[in-house]
Amino acid sequence: MEGYDTSIFTYGKIGTGKTYTMIGSDEVRKFFFEKEDILPLNLEKSAGLIPRFCYDLINQINNLSKLGSESVLRVSYIENYLNNINCLISGKKNIFKGWGYKDSIKYKDDQEPREVICKTVSDIFSVLCKGQKNAKICSNKENGDSSRSHTFLIFDLEILYLDGNKTNQKMYLVDMAGSERVFNFLIFRFLIN
Repeated sequence: MEGYDTSIFTYGKIGTGKTYTMIGSDEVRKFFFEKEDILPLNLEKSAGLIPRFCYDLINQINNLSKLGSESVLRVSYIENYLNNINCLISGKKNIFKGWGYKDSIKYKDDQEPREVICKTVSDIFSVLCKGQKNAKICSNKENGDSSRSHTFLIFDLEILYLDGNKTNQKMYLVDMAGSERVFNFLIFRFLIN
């Protein structure tokens, strides 16, 4: 909330609980496949880092709003699947073009990841639900619903405080696919960009 860019990501072998840590229990994941709403009370305790982060972020934005600050929260959701960057909201595939000046990310013409302005937790959960449905998963011998892609839930928050100060921060919440192979350099560049 003070203008710092951050990344939180899970990293590890297939079946070690990366998606469980980021999204939550199987019941929470199932909820996001079926609904686009806030979590019912019986699922809040088994929610992972992403849903908890969403509740906290919207709460902080609302508290700032009560003090007269204005905020705009844009949320995008992308995946890296077989070294192709795909937008999980729009469904556009292979949108990454390369690296630009000072490691800025370049996308193919008219292929920027879709950003959704979110004002409520339900708005964010709607993005999460759409993305979860579009992300690549398949079963393997260690996990029946294994993530096959690295997913990035990206929050771009601008705050204009009552005193005229302005901050802009990006927060990346990343669920890495199983990492039995060497860490993907493209993913690392996204995280530090």
